[in-house]
This record gives sequence, C-alpha cells and structure tokens, in this order.
Amino acid sequence: MKQRCVALLGRRDEPTDAVEEYCQYLGSALEAQGVSFELERFPWCELGWRKAFAKMDRKAGLWKNDWVLISIPPSLGLAGGFPCLF
Repeated sequence: MKQRCVALLGRRDEPTDAVEEYCQYLGSALEAQGVSFELERFPWCELGWRKAFAKMDRKAGLWKNDWVLISIPPSLGLAGGFPCLF
C-alpha cells in the first residue's frame, strides 16, 4: 500500500500563494520517493466555518493512517508547539 500525505491549506492568497507553491514542490519530491501527495483546501471563507468543518470531517475519514500537513498562519499563535485554536 502506497503511503499518502495530504496538505490541508486554508484560504488561497492572491495573486500568488507561496504556501501552495511550496506544497507543490514538496509533493513532487515526495512522489519521487513513492509517497502519494494531495492538496486539499479548507474553504472556510466560501462556506463559513460550520459547513467547512463538516466538509473537512467527512473527508478526514478517508485520511486514516495518512500524514496530514496543516498550514497554520502566525496570527493563530502557538502554545507548546500546537496552535491555540486547533
């Protein structure tokens, strides 16, 4: 079974999104090592928090035993290595 990694990204920055661009480079490197890589957006701006969390919860069931990378903006802050609102 091929190992899978999912990058969970928030709102897209315009006109360029450096986090997404970095994740695409990371995905290419991981795929060269035999790891499946996917980008997923957490569409809170478009759907609102409640619907976005419900959508993510449904998708997260498919990520069991997968690596999930989460992009956390500095404005959320960190407490003991974990985001305060996570």
